[in-house]
Amino acid sequence: MSITKKTKSDTKTPFSFKEMFFDFKHIKGDVFGGITAGIVALPLALAFGVQSGMGPIAGLYGAMMLGVFAAIFGGTATQISGPTGPMTVVSAVVIATAIEISGSLQAGMGIIIATFLLAGGFQILLGLVKVGKYIKYIPYPVLSGFMTGIGIIIILYQLYPFMGHKSAKNTIGIITQISEPLSALNWMAIGLGGLTMAIIYLFPRITKAVPSTLVALLVATLVAYFFHMDIPLIGDIPSGFPSLKIGGELMLDPSTTWTTVGSLMSAIPPDIPLVGPGALLSVNPSAIDSVTSQIIQYNPDLPLNIPFIPSDIPLVRTGGLLSIDSSLTWMIIQFAATIAALGAIDSLLTSVIADNITKTKHNSHRELIGQGIGNVASGLIGGLPGAGATMRTIVNVHAGGKTRLSGLIHGLLLFTILLGLGKYASYIPMCVLAGILITVGIGIVDYHKGLRHLFNVPRADTVILIIVMAITVFGNLIHAVGVGVVLACVLFMKKASDLAELGTTVTPLGSSREEELWEDEKSVYDEYRDKIYIKHMSGPMFFGFTSRFQELINELDPGIKVLIIRMREVPYIDQSGVFVLEEAVLELRMKGVIVLMTGVQPQPLDMMKKIDIIPELITEEFLFKEFNDCELWLKYNLKNISERLKKNTESANTAKGGKWDSLNID
Repeated sequence: MSITKKTKSDTKTPFSFKEMFFDFKHIKGDVFGGITAGIVALPLALAFGVQSGMGPIAGLYGAMMLGVFAAIFGGTATQISGPTGPMTVVSAVVIATAIEISGSLQAGMGIIIATFLLAGGFQILLGLVKVGKYIKYIPYPVLSGFMTGIGIIIILYQLYPFMGHKSAKNTIGIITQISEPLSALNWMAIGLGGLTMAIIYLFPRITKAVPSTLVALLVATLVAYFFHMDIPLIGDIPSGFPSLKIGGELMLDPSTTWTTVGSLMSAIPPDIPLVGPGALLSVNPSAIDSVTSQIIQYNPDLPLNIPFIPSDIPLVRTGGLLSIDSSLTWMIIQFAATIAALGAIDSLLTSVIADNITKTKHNSHRELIGQGIGNVASGLIGGLPGAGATMRTIVNVHAGGKTRLSGLIHGLLLFTILLGLGKYASYIPMCVLAGILITVGIGIVDYHKGLRHLFNVPRADTVILIIVMAITVFGNLIHAVGVGVVLACVLFMKKASDLAELGTTVTPLGSSREEELWEDEKSVYDEYRDKIYIKHMSGPMFFGFTSRFQELINELDPGIKVLIIRMREVPYIDQSGVFVLEEAVLELRMKGVIVLMTGVQPQPLDMMKKIDIIPELITEEFLFKEFNDCELWLKYNLKNISERLKKNTESANTAKGGKWDSLNID
């Protein structure tokens, strides 16, 4: 038995206010690390925002808020947090579903914000109940298949923008409709996207002092701008301080008629612009007919109580938390749980990588709390949820970051950029962001540890990886992880059962070869070789092994007088195992067979006492700590005990009203 000494990190509370304060001993390295990580995060945040369907500003909001709050409250000193590929894929599903249900992004914002806020709340709860320590039990084939599937999804969704077209809504649509973009290729977009990828992969050979992703973004954007390329751009993004999104926005009622719109137009002062930055309406009314007039909405940057709007103008508030249909509650909870679980896995894996690089130890519980707080803060202003970002964390460490101050600086840098970025970001081509994301997707695909060894690992692991990957790409992300974990558990139990069977034998002592005997059994070999059976048990007795146990019992010779069950190598027995053991012992006792047990460990002993196998079926005198004690008992008690045992068992069963007859464990 080994005793594990508790480390200081094992006894920490999930969150300590004392640890909020920053250590300024490494401020120079933290400043360089934070700035470098922020520069790397900028193009990725914009790209993830576009892919999510909420626009580039959502990615920037998420990177900014997570960068600040996860750094302050998190449990990994050097971790950089923000939107990541896996989190963006799941978020995109939420956003697409909300748009499909509500009809537009604005109308679906209530569903989206509620999901993101609840996901953050779930992560805080996971940290408080200390679930982080269980993440390590997710089998690697499940993680590998899931992450590879996420990488493939990212690549597929960026193929259309890479070719200068708008992407289809799902992976199946992307594959089945691929002929459409292929028949109308935008060679300018393809060339610019290819240039972006080439710079990302080749520039580090020149120098690693400047992030290649940022260089690719700047160079490709400048090429498109100066050569006036005809390619899709990401368009304007808001700048300045973000506003809370939980209340929704005012819009014209869907029943609005052209008469009402005309009344509104005549009431607007001439100095209030209708279209463009700072405009009252987000859509030019001349482009809207009476059927689709509901998509006219007020600019959220303007006051809601505009005095010149006539009182008879029908306004409705949409996209707020209070506008959510109660029937969607379960769907929101499912999406939020998926985001929370994936964010926890993503963040803690990155924390482990950071530990390996910095030779430190993270606090997994506090990390989950910090990530949850960051995601709640991001959701409040309409930002994407995120997690610990591996590449950005490594960049931070290599640039000198050593404390949580580096993560805070990274977030503040993004906020500073936000204040004046909008007018410049509008020139970024979609194909450039597609090129960036394709490289991200390629990096997420688990080739080195997963796909490359598919034919060298156990077949069960290969099957799990492929199934999880397929469900992730073409099915439901929640189902992918669930099916993978369940399948892995079933296959593991099958393997454990097979191993237990290999170590379990039940043979007459006399038919055993001497080398098959355990060392302490050789002393009774000659005297009892034709009178007793010995059953060697090895490994845990659980429900995967119960059927084989019953088969072994049924194979016993009808003339058996004594069965000795050696239990010293059985550390655990579950309910199924204890019930099948009970049924076997009862059957043997009814036949007059003496059942002795040696070396029973504490957990199996406790279970058998709770189920009344001990002392009702096996009395204390039939339990032995050592085989030598069992041998002494055999010498003095073996003769003439079988008939007495059978008679006592029959009378006890009758007195209990046939209690043991009801047992039927299949």
